[in-house]
Amino acid sequence: MFSRRNIFLYGTLIVVAVYYLLPLYVMVVTSLKGMPEIRLGNIFSPPLEITFEPWVKAWSQACTGLNCDGLSRGFWNSVRITVPSVILSIAIASVNGYALANWRFKGADTFFVILIVGAFIPYQVMIYPIVIILRESQRVAIGRALVRDVDVFLFDEPLSNLDAKLRSELRVEIKLLHRKLENTMIYVTHDQIEAMTLADRIAVMRGGVIQQLDAPQTIYNRPVNRFVAGFLGSPAMNFLKGELEAGTAPVFKADGVSVPLGRYQFDGDGGRGAKPCIFGIRPEHIAFGDAAAAMPFTAESTVEIVDPMGSDTLVWTKLGGQIISFRVEADKTLRNGDAIRIGFDPARASLFDAQTDNRL
Repeated sequence: MFSRRNIFLYGTLIVVAVYYLLPLYVMVVTSLKGMPEIRLGNIFSPPLEITFEPWVKAWSQACTGLNCDGLSRGFWNSVRITVPSVILSIAIASVNGYALANWRFKGADTFFVILIVGAFIPYQVMIYPIVIILRESQRVAIGRALVRDVDVFLFDEPLSNLDAKLRSELRVEIKLLHRKLENTMIYVTHDQIEAMTLADRIAVMRGGVIQQLDAPQTIYNRPVNRFVAGFLGSPAMNFLKGELEAGTAPVFKADGVSVPLGRYQFDGDGGRGAKPCIFGIRPEHIAFGDAAAAMPFTAESTVEIVDPMGSDTLVWTKLGGQIISFRVEADKTLRNGDAIRIGFDPARASLFDAQTDNRL
């Protein structure tokens, strides 16, 4: 028979185990469901149809900071640091245990205390010098490449493993070196900030195929397709699904909203014929308040979410029944539910064919 003490002890252990394991269960089960099933709201029910798409997207497409190439890079970086550190910690603890059990000599107690304290030093501290060496090795590798007298340099993501501060410093150094050396540099990166700040010309690639090759501002303002438009810009370009009504005065329509396109510069014959299309406008090109009144297009809307960013504020609202975002100055005070007026110049927008995703 179990005593009251044992019942209390095992009951407590079960409660604690459930408390810590239940969130893990919910996380794993939810990750195996599709969005329609998640919206049903039962977080504890097992998936009706198992899907691994969220895992695949997280591994290859999830955004961490400014990089949107998935969690694989960070995972392997962590493995390279964590595994050697854990092995080192276990080795020290094993030596301590063996020494305490078998070795006895003068001053042994003091020596063993030092070893035991060493076993409890966080492994990050023990591996930190290696991390510093890795960071500095990036500078050394870049310097070793630049001292060679060649016409073309190829950089393959040289700053990818550095923290944001050091990455920013080295970007400046590389740009100054490029200006001084006047060599051609081919720089491969997934970081849009590196591409925009360092390049004279950018080649945006998808699946090994160049989508657009042009000056940074041209790509930013006139992307050739929806992929390029969504790839550059943080926060990303707003996309609205709707219809293009062509004619002498073409108009974009979406759920009661009509945007005149008389000022929009179509590519070729893109403005001929009615067709489903996607209207793109960047958050920084949307005006708010008094500035919106002077824009060719204005609309009344309601604040959905306010995201303070420090230097400015990102505001989320709806236009044509679809969520969009825009930037305002940091000193502007907006709250959820506030009625606002927004506006923009359609000439700064981008229009894409809904079927081909190419610019119209």
